Amino acid sequence: MMAEMTLADADLEKFTPERPMTICDPACGSGILLLAAASVLPREFIDQGRVAFFGVDINPTCVKMARLNMMMYGLYHPLSFLKKTQELTQEEMGMFPEPYKQQIQQTLLLEQRGEREASL
Repeated sequence: MMAEMTLADADLEKFTPERPMTICDPACGSGILLLAAASVLPREFIDQGRVAFFGVDINPTCVKMARLNMMMYGLYHPLSFLKKTQELTQEEMGMFPEPYKQQIQQTLLLEQRGEREASL
């Protein structure tokens, strides 16, 4: 339902393989929200490379599940990525919209604090 509400009025004509629509899930889990978004979009839109999917999660098992799901459904774009939050580069962080970028940075700080406390 979230995917349908968000993407129902999207102007798909303005997106190209060079400037694709970006769909971001900053806590992707197994990638279900990304799959739901893909199910709302026309398949030819995806196959033409006019959408890029981004997902991160702090749990490496979840990232592996999301990658498998994305591969099974053929949801790939050269700009897309699914990775552990801790492995994001500054360039990749810059690709996220502002509210997500801040949340990701907070998550990384909390995790670093937790690692430091655990080592004490």
